[in-house]
Amino acid sequence: MALPNNAVLTVNLMETGMHDAPPIATTRVEPTGQVPIAFTLKVPETQLSEGRMLGLVAQISVQGTVWFANPDPTPIDRSKPGAPISILMHRVAEQPDPSAAAPDGVKAIQWRLVKLGGKDAAPDVDTNLTFHEDGTVSGSGGCNRIGGGAKFTGQKVKFGKFFGTMMACDEAKTRQESAFLEILPSVEAYALDGDTLILLDAGGAAVAQFKATP
Repeated sequence: MALPNNAVLTVNLMETGMHDAPPIATTRVEPTGQVPIAFTLKVPETQLSEGRMLGLVAQISVQGTVWFANPDPTPIDRSKPGAPISILMHRVAEQPDPSAAAPDGVKAIQWRLVKLGGKDAAPDVDTNLTFHEDGTVSGSGGCNRIGGGAKFTGQKVKFGKFFGTMMACDEAKTRQESAFLEILPSVEAYALDGDTLILLDAGGAAVAQFKATP
């Protein structure tokens, strides 16, 4: 499929055996053009010491939503320095539906999670969502950048599949992010009360509550 003009390719070089380690090197291609997409990643030679397990993690995103990604890091073959490396990426997000985008009062606002499953959200973990005019949703699970789509019909709302970056974080951030992403598929409706957005399940129970960020 053809990529939109605002697609962005991000490639990270990671040490695959170190879950909490930041990327060793990062490159962005913006705009991407069409596949195949050429990229160059400059890495200090000191970072390529023997014994380190290195791999490339890539994603193509559009307005914060990840459309394509490689499910597992593409390994680096040190026996072939300078050789081209191909990264096979898979489609991970549905195309958004602008006709079912969030209404005024919901869209173009950053909503920060304050309650999840009836309990207060962790005060030091910033889980948030922003609904865009094109039907996409972007934000943070508390650890990783996340994105997907949401379809609004009256007071009904249904989230599509969400995808995001693959960083490791501390236990509190990881726990809240996992719980948040697990709850989203159960959302069937929403309620808006001033600066408070409430997501409801099929029985009308509040599963997540947000406050608008000033």
